[in-house]
Amino acid sequence: MSKFVDAYEDQLEFDTDNKGNDESEEKVNIDSTHTDGYLRSCPLTLGVGRPTGVRRGSRVATLGRIRVGSWNLGTLTGKRIELVDTFLKSNVDIGCVQETRWKGEGAVDIKDYRLWFSGSRIAQNGVGIFLGKLYKDNVVDMSRFSDRIMSISLIVKEETFTVISAYAPHAGGDLNGHIGAEAEGYEGAHGGFGFGPRNEEGRSILKFAIAHELVVANSFFKKRDAQLATFHSGGRSTQIDFLSIHKGDLRTCRDCKVLPALTCSSHHRLLVIDLVTRGRVGRRVRVVQPRILWKNLHGANTETFRTTVVDRLSIEGDNVLPTVVDQIWNRLASTIRDVAKEALGVAIGTSRAHKSSRESWCLSDDVQTKAALK
Repeated sequence: MSKFVDAYEDQLEFDTDNKGNDESEEKVNIDSTHTDGYLRSCPLTLGVGRPTGVRRGSRVATLGRIRVGSWNLGTLTGKRIELVDTFLKSNVDIGCVQETRWKGEGAVDIKDYRLWFSGSRIAQNGVGIFLGKLYKDNVVDMSRFSDRIMSISLIVKEETFTVISAYAPHAGGDLNGHIGAEAEGYEGAHGGFGFGPRNEEGRSILKFAIAHELVVANSFFKKRDAQLATFHSGGRSTQIDFLSIHKGDLRTCRDCKVLPALTCSSHHRLLVIDLVTRGRVGRRVRVVQPRILWKNLHGANTETFRTTVVDRLSIEGDNVLPTVVDQIWNRLASTIRDVAKEALGVAIGTSRAHKSSRESWCLSDDVQTKAALK
């Protein structure tokens, strides 16, 4: 999902035409160096709030949590310090913001965060992504598609995360809608814990999610209405802001909710998702002993196996003392194993290879066929 470049931004200029830029800020030049990273999904455990750790023999281990937020601000002008203070108070590591209404594109440091933003020639629309101090220097790729969508890829604990901030206006926006309280046919993307009724735009969101193997994360956790509704105005509440992740990464999600007490002078509320980050512990491939293909013990192989075992035991019998039971048993077992390997064959390789081509050694062909069909 991520392509790595040696230097994708030689000079990022902060547009001085933005209104309200009188707060303390620092213009930054950011270079991206090549990083040998990778993206891995589908972690091991599932369950909100359950403790996780290293599983013996596992390739991954829990390294910590990361909180990602999304907030439609109405405008970022005059709110930067207030917004950053809110992110710090809420422990937001990565914050996606929409409707910034900033001109141009660039990056700027604001306290402990670095903001990457993408706007237009006029103060309209605009999106941005805030990165906390632990992650702002780990960016390996960044794409500004328009004043409504941008993405950033960064390394987090040896994993590559791609974060996308997207904005659709309230009128005529394809991704603006209400997904409804129940899944009702959209179980692949809807967790069954939404808010309010569904409209046609909401169906488009769910169809889009299913088509791209995404899930709407804030519909997978049972919450109070105040923690589900993302927009409040004139005594009415709706859910029109969403956080989506790949369905294979849903296992990393520990919580997703609205923080209702935080407003930042906006009708929208801050929506956050808590994810478990994992890293490589070490690739352990256990070499296993060859397994005898006992399933081949049928037909002509049966007689070959029997006669060969009898012949070898009769030849070696003179060297075995009849009163030493352990010696007799060891000789018998060794002979049977040797003959079986020669006559029936063995499966060799690593434990992973055995797992991917595991066979039911003691079952007949008919039973194995029915089990495979099942």
